[in-house]
Amino acid sequence: MIRNTMFLLCAAFSLAAVAAQEAPPPARLDITSVPEKARIFVDGKPCGLAPQSIADLPAGRHWVRAEAPGYVADDIFVRLEEGSVKRADFQLERETGLLLVTSDPAGAEVVDTRMNRTSLGSTPLFIDTLPTQKEYYLELSKTGYGAKRIRVNLENRRPVHIHEKLVNDSAVLVCTSVPSGAEITVNGTVRGKTPAEIEIPKGSATVAYRMTGYKDQTREVRLSAGERQTLAMEMQGIPASLAIATSPDRANIFLDGSYKGKSPVELDSLPPGVHTIRAEMDGYGPVTRTVHLKYGQKQTESLTLESILGRIEVISSPAGAMVLLDGKYKGTTKPSRGVKRSEVFPIADVPSGEHSLTLRLAGHQEITMKVDVKAKGVSQLQRTLKKIFTVDTEIRTFRGTYRGALVESTPEEVKLEIREGIVQSFLRSEITEIKVLPPQ
Repeated sequence: MIRNTMFLLCAAFSLAAVAAQEAPPPARLDITSVPEKARIFVDGKPCGLAPQSIADLPAGRHWVRAEAPGYVADDIFVRLEEGSVKRADFQLERETGLLLVTSDPAGAEVVDTRMNRTSLGSTPLFIDTLPTQKEYYLELSKTGYGAKRIRVNLENRRPVHIHEKLVNDSAVLVCTSVPSGAEITVNGTVRGKTPAEIEIPKGSATVAYRMTGYKDQTREVRLSAGERQTLAMEMQGIPASLAIATSPDRANIFLDGSYKGKSPVELDSLPPGVHTIRAEMDGYGPVTRTVHLKYGQKQTESLTLESILGRIEVISSPAGAMVLLDGKYKGTTKPSRGVKRSEVFPIADVPSGEHSLTLRLAGHQEITMKVDVKAKGVSQLQRTLKKIFTVDTEIRTFRGTYRGALVESTPEEVKLEIREGIVQSFLRSEITEIKVLPPQ
């Protein structure tokens, strides 16, 4: 009996030793979370709050989950080896709510009053950036309506819809002007152009009309909620100004037919509309231009005058001829050294067009001709004056006595035109007397 009992005990100890030798050692899992104290679940079973270590987990794949109020739950899958130690660190993201804000009328600005009055946008507005588990105070405001404050609790991701009806807190101002198109500002803010109907808050306001070329018009108005008021103003035009320059300067300037002085000129206090400018100057063609001036306009016009003057150059043979242009004496041609013809006789600043030129020399036939002068051009004339046949000299020789017109006298000989067109030469050695005859 005792022997059997000892045998059984030995067998039991042996089996226990084998079982202990065959059982795998457990693994350990260290768990942390941000934020701390997140609820931890391993394979769906609650295991307390993080941070913590779980030391009796069997080897294999495990599902670890962390949950915290106001945060999005997170899951991690880990594989544990026999006797291993591993970490599971959770960084939970903040859970945000789902909020839809609408208003009647739409377009109201939504402000978070607890975040330095941060604007979140305008209605209709969907907001998915506000963390849950918090209370918010929002303000809805729109020009012409009273502000509306609301309190919102976002507990979880369940959508929340808030609709608010805003109460009209404005008046209507009907703005007109003559002429129309004036820019309207209310308390310094541009609100459109006349004619226009503008909603403005009740109370007093400063309304200004501004328009290019017209004086600013400003009025103070006071309106009650729901009131409709008309503000009509006649704009006062600012006179225009006109600066006129010419090339060359000192041209006579006419505006609408009235003389205004010599260029450059500056003309102020001009009425709007169409005006005619004319510039005139001796020796230049007149220039006319039409301008259209508006109220308050400052305009500059530059006019270029084209010269209408030309030049005549005259050479006479012989020199000493009087020169007359259109019957007016201009001077006498001068001899040119070494030749019988004259030097060039210039007549400058001659108006373009046809002119009459006369060359006149005593004892010679007068020449009158037509000259066509071109603007900025040069007309060159070279003319020989024909001597008039007049018996003025008597020459006596051994052969006889001769009378005629003296053509030329030199130390060697004397030339005498004895008949018109017939010239005879007499050697000084043959001449016994030369006598000048009185005019017949």
